[in-house]
Amino acid sequence: MIVIAHRGLIDGPNPSIENRPDTIQKALALGFDVEIDLHVDEYDRLWLGHDKPEYPITPSFLNEPRLWIHAKTLQDRK
Repeated sequence: MIVIAHRGLIDGPNPSIENRPDTIQKALALGFDVEIDLHVDEYDRLWLGHDKPEYPITPSFLNEPRLWIHAKTLQDRK
């Protein structure tokens, strides 16, 4: 069985810490897979955030095989 921490949360809903890189890293360190919300802006920069880009990340952040990526803005890109 795979247990996935939604937006990195392991203790229930908490919008103030969801999708933050440190929250995600903590969940990964505890052995969880993690679903993240990914945004790509018009300059191809990567961001985490549920409804909007909030936390910048580098491409290497996505190299973790236990991430489940919810692409929030890629469908709008051509």
